[in-house]
Amino acid sequence: MPDYLQTYLAKSDDELLNLAAQQSSLLPEAQLALTAALKERRLSGKDVEEQNKWRDEVKIDERHRKPLSFSFNGFGTTIYGKREFEADGSFVTTKWIVLAWIPIFPLRSLRIVPIGEPSTNFVLWSSGNYRTVEEFRPNLRQVVFTYLYTIVLILAVFRLFSMRFSEPVFWIMMALWGCVPWLLRIIAYGFA
Repeated sequence: MPDYLQTYLAKSDDELLNLAAQQSSLLPEAQLALTAALKERRLSGKDVEEQNKWRDEVKIDERHRKPLSFSFNGFGTTIYGKREFEADGSFVTTKWIVLAWIPIFPLRSLRIVPIGEPSTNFVLWSSGNYRTVEEFRPNLRQVVFTYLYTIVLILAVFRLFSMRFSEPVFWIMMALWGCVPWLLRIIAYGFA
């Protein structure tokens, strides 16, 4: 027999309040355990109502939400870069016009917070849900670093493709260059 009370006590207040909104759909013993968990956390019916109101506002906001960026086969807009990390998980990124995934023109910078888990297929695509905290003109440091990274990447690709693919230096350089964004992000987290 499941121990509903222990399960509910392991949940956060928000999770309990969301579950309380659906209490009528629970089994009778689960309803009793949920009531006990809410009482132990000192969460009242007023807290449940406030959570429902907040969730309804979020649903309305979600229906009117615009995508952060959109590109088709590398043409359109996308966000590049992560810097100025904050304790709340937010960071600054820049929205770009891209042609063949190459950043052409920065449109604006945004402070965004990831929401939920990203959806990723490392070979084909990666997507995440974000909440925009603030929008401002393009972050100059981020723009300069993005352009520099892109220029060096293009030059490296031309140089590497002038080599023979059988040379080990080619594969070593490709692997090292692929690690650069990851290493820069680790360094940026260290300064946050």
